[in-house]
Amino acid sequence: MDAARLHHLSLLLVGVSLGLNGYVTTRANGVSVVAGAAAAVGGALLAVVSVYSLVTGAESNVETRVAMLSALGAVLAVSGTLLVLFA
Repeated sequence: MDAARLHHLSLLLVGVSLGLNGYVTTRANGVSVVAGAAAAVGGALLAVVSVYSLVTGAESNVETRVAMLSALGAVLAVSGTLLVLFA
């Protein structure tokens, strides 16, 4: 897998995690609905842009180091979302 594809896939996972965390935040009692809605909308936008980049094959000059860091960020975001949902 090339670096650009790994980077966009990682950002897709981060966007989905952020959107899901935002949705959970809006459903919680005593938490700002605006903050949760902003996270949900931001995560959805990030996911949509990432899917667009993956589908169209938009050319990106992404270094391997940057792709690996975004993959690490995706692992951390997904694990944090799983902790929020199941802990």
